[in-house]
Amino acid sequence: QSCDSNMHRSIPVSSRILDRKWKDREKEIHEKKLRRIRPSIDSGCPRSFRQIRSKAKKEQIIEDRYTEIERENRILLEKMSHIMSQKNKLNPVNNEYQVYSKRSLNREMRKRELVKITLENQALLKRLQDRRPTYDHTLWEKDRAEAEKRVRNLC
Repeated sequence: QSCDSNMHRSIPVSSRILDRKWKDREKEIHEKKLRRIRPSIDSGCPRSFRQIRSKAKKEQIIEDRYTEIERENRILLEKMSHIMSQKNKLNPVNNEYQVYSKRSLNREMRKRELVKITLENQALLKRLQDRRPTYDHTLWEKDRAEAEKRVRNLC
């Protein structure tokens, strides 16, 4: 019995009412501090900077590329319209459209050069096909068989 009575003893106070009031006030302050507490380590998302989020450089590169494509398209359109206007000239004699074919000034020379190269290639091919091989594969196979035989004898 003495053991149980010692366990529930409290610190002597002069006024229980004031003691209760002070303890309630301390508890209220403690709970208020718990509600206000903030973590000491920031575990939230990192700050994002506006210039990184907007990717202005990438947008500028894309815009420049689109401008370049539009410029090239305009040039091609001008070239096509020029070609169409040149080809569709009406021949006043027979009221037909003239079609101009461009002729190469060195066409015959290029043709002769092509024939010459073809003949040289054919001659080279014939020489290669008529030539006997320099390496004798049967000799290689015999050497390999002998080497394998030596390896088996070593083991």
